[in-house]
Amino acid sequence: AASDAPPPAAASAAAAASASPAVDASAARRRPGPRRRRVAYDVIGPHEVAVPTHLFKVVLAEQTGTGERRLAAFLLPNAPVRGHPDIDEFAVPLADVERASGLTLFEELGAARHSATEVRPLCGAGAAARCGRGAMDGRIAGWKLLGHLKLAGDCSALEEAWGAVPPKTEAFGLMRRTYEDRSGTMACPLAEKRERRGDMTAVCGEDRSGAG
Repeated sequence: AASDAPPPAAASAAAAASASPAVDASAARRRPGPRRRRVAYDVIGPHEVAVPTHLFKVVLAEQTGTGERRLAAFLLPNAPVRGHPDIDEFAVPLADVERASGLTLFEELGAARHSATEVRPLCGAGAAARCGRGAMDGRIAGWKLLGHLKLAGDCSALEEAWGAVPPKTEAFGLMRRTYEDRSGTMACPLAEKRERRGDMTAVCGEDRSGAG
């Protein structure tokens, strides 16, 4: 005879469902899910080698005599950096570098490597000393400015890079030629022409030296 009774498997599932406690649907909606992130990066070459988005450096210093150890970790973008920031501005906790790289660094220090009280920071936030210099060497700063001109991807970025070049900068002539060449390549309108004349700066023929 036909029967309307559910099969044994369905009956046991129904029994289990009826025996389980009620779930608060609103609480389930409020419960945060796993954090999801998206990572994008460039590839180069016929084998599509991944280009790192960031670079890191970790320094462990030991004081001669006392054996005191100090540690600093830095994480920098693999791209031109505007301005001339000190390296201290890129100091991060060691845990950030380990999480991003998948590496365990200075494992022999154990958990102490993540404790600022056991292994004090060499520089950066929470340190008395700074690793970077207050002002970069003029020659290095000049080459950074030249790099910004060469790597500008559009007219707006080129104008921004050119506006940051002081007329008294070393190799100003090279930078001006680079700016003009890049402007021609990208069909950008040239900004006001600036010339280096000792202590006097001429902008579009107007004397800005203060001599009248």
